[in-house]
Amino acid sequence: MKNCFSKLLLLVLLNACASSPEVVKINQNQPQVKSNYAENEEGQNQQLIDQGFSLYWKGDYAGAARVLDTAFLANSANESWAKYILYFCLMATGDYESATEVASTLVKARPHESMGYEQMGLAQLWSGKVGSAITNFKRALEFESHSPTVNFYIGVAYEKSAKPKRRDTYFSKAEEEYSQILKSNPLDFDSNYELASLYLYWDRQLTKVPDMLKAARESLLLDTQENLAPEKSVYFGYYLPRLQGIFLTKTGKIDEGLKLLFQAINNAPSGIKAELAEIYLYMAKAYRKKGNTEKATGFLEKAKSIDPRGPYLAKIQREFRTLSSLKKTWP
Repeated sequence: MKNCFSKLLLLVLLNACASSPEVVKINQNQPQVKSNYAENEEGQNQQLIDQGFSLYWKGDYAGAARVLDTAFLANSANESWAKYILYFCLMATGDYESATEVASTLVKARPHESMGYEQMGLAQLWSGKVGSAITNFKRALEFESHSPTVNFYIGVAYEKSAKPKRRDTYFSKAEEEYSQILKSNPLDFDSNYELASLYLYWDRQLTKVPDMLKAARESLLLDTQENLAPEKSVYFGYYLPRLQGIFLTKTGKIDEGLKLLFQAINNAPSGIKAELAEIYLYMAKAYRKKGNTEKATGFLEKAKSIDPRGPYLAKIQREFRTLSSLKKTWP
């Protein structure tokens, strides 16, 4: 599955907010210098936001969540763009209840935008509140500006509700919306990356995945914005290898897939849970296919312990059942 809340979608938001006077510009290539503005409460609070954004940019989601949460406890009226970052970090680190609370404040602040309803729905979905999640996702769909990811998540919600036909309906809608974007911009990073993620999750159209990941990589290479360099390193070192490793594992190239999955773990952003659980799940599948049930069980236990209530619990449980049935049939 794709990232719990698209980091790319968050970047689009931040870029859209870039002209706003409330957005703090941070040069990621230079250390933050303390100045006199930190001598008063407002300055200290702003310094926390700067630090949180810097940690987020470097992939330290746990640290960013801690610092930004402190900033909002000190001043609940802080800039909404920083709340989007806090939400993303909370979701990435598996604190779905706190993410729901942040999303609620964003919906109240911006009730006429689709993103807040998508965020609320996603936090509720991973918290097990499937009905409420579907309601908020469908509210997000009412806006013409909604992301294709909304249809994807509604499909996931219906899958959790054991309604595979409705799941396929919404997955197909997401596929159609991504395809329309790619017709006009074949190198659109978000659409290539997210549609590849959808196909891997859905187990459909797997032959298209390599070309999509290739296009996603090419679009990153073509982007010359120096301020996105830290972000690119996370995608090249973690996000793309993760998807490539899952694809190779699914298509029978086990050793190549394991190599990339190990690479993704080595480069994983600090504090992530759901995606890390997914990686360990596929490592368990890989070792099961290699006939090593002991290692497979170990990685599966690790996947469950990392995010015991997360989005991959059902898949982890199915893999446990598969391993159990294999052990019973072997002498």
